[in-house]
Amino acid sequence: MLAPWHAAAMTAQRGMGLAPLALALVAGTALQLAAPARCAAFGPPPSPGTIRMNISNVFSSHAVLQRGKPVVVWGWVARQEAGATGTAAAGPTASVSAEWVDGKTYTGATDASGLFRVFFPAAAARAAPFNLTFTADAGGAGASVVTLAGLLLGDVFLCSGQSNMASVHVGAMRNATAIARAAASLQTGLRIFTSGNIPGYAPTQSPVPLNNLPAKNLYAWQPPLGVAGDDNSTLLATSAACFLMGSTLYTEYPNHVGPGATSPAVPIGLVVSAYGGSSIQAWQSPSSVNGCGDTSGKWPSSVLYNSNVHPFTVGPLAMAGTYWYQGEEDTGTAARSNWYTCALQALIVDWRALFKDAGLFWVVQQLHAYALPASYGHALALQRQARERAAKQTKNKNASVGGSLDAR
Repeated sequence: MLAPWHAAAMTAQRGMGLAPLALALVAGTALQLAAPARCAAFGPPPSPGTIRMNISNVFSSHAVLQRGKPVVVWGWVARQEAGATGTAAAGPTASVSAEWVDGKTYTGATDASGLFRVFFPAAAARAAPFNLTFTADAGGAGASVVTLAGLLLGDVFLCSGQSNMASVHVGAMRNATAIARAAASLQTGLRIFTSGNIPGYAPTQSPVPLNNLPAKNLYAWQPPLGVAGDDNSTLLATSAACFLMGSTLYTEYPNHVGPGATSPAVPIGLVVSAYGGSSIQAWQSPSSVNGCGDTSGKWPSSVLYNSNVHPFTVGPLAMAGTYWYQGEEDTGTAARSNWYTCALQALIVDWRALFKDAGLFWVVQQLHAYALPASYGHALALQRQARERAAKQTKNKNASVGGSLDAR
């Protein structure tokens, strides 16, 4: 997968280099957005004395599930007590079942907190939409049914980092109109999910790990032009770097492994979880944040991991890879550069463990110098060296550094 990922990352950089960074940031944060489509992976309101099932809000209809790896879908079952207006924290022991693409039914049971996981075996790519209907059965407490419709099987990528990933939107690019027109060809096989970073710089932060993504500004899975094919607001508000990487893989490397014809192309799922101005320590889990010594950073540790990454690890979500574009906040001295090498290695190893995928592919995007003052050059060089070292020295390898174009 190295060649396609390199090519896709380079294409993302070429595309983003069309507009000055400062202009792109201003345009991106000023973009007028339609109201986000909310996740709808929930059952109907329960009647007293019955149960209610909620699928984790990292899923919704029109999602892409990972091909070629075991897939887990999870959620919670709770009981509505007779005469109560709220839903109890946990319901009775329940079994949750769904029929997979192989025609077989798979079942998971709730634990003491009401959490269930349904594990499905690895399956090949599937460009034809299919449905998954989950039924929670708690015997005398009744049943609850939730359907995820229009799903695809393909490659899922998590795009994370700071402003170059979070806040430079497709709509801020000079050729945004042309991109939106061309997106019609991506409608059947590319899906986008944004976990709360729109508008601008304000995803929720949390001092403790959350099991579900914060509902504020949470976008459901959607095609680039919306489910109906006539709304480009999701596309224009999407991370430009993430979208250009994903669309390049889909159109130029349709099997996502190397050049060659695949018809239809393997679907792509893009998950954007990023925050402008963030330090790497905000993305590290509580168990890994102190392994490299004193960070002397401006950010509280783990606050973005807790709110915007941990919810994906509850299952965990099966993915093909991670696209990491962050580092400006952590530039500085040679000592800071050495610390960042350690921190980035720790992040890669830790996220692989949390997602239970020791070979999870990583692309570390190099930082660019476009429209930056000359005084930034030395610190930028040190940061670039830190990223190269981290990718080369990370255990299990399977990490690559994406190039950056600095031409004006």
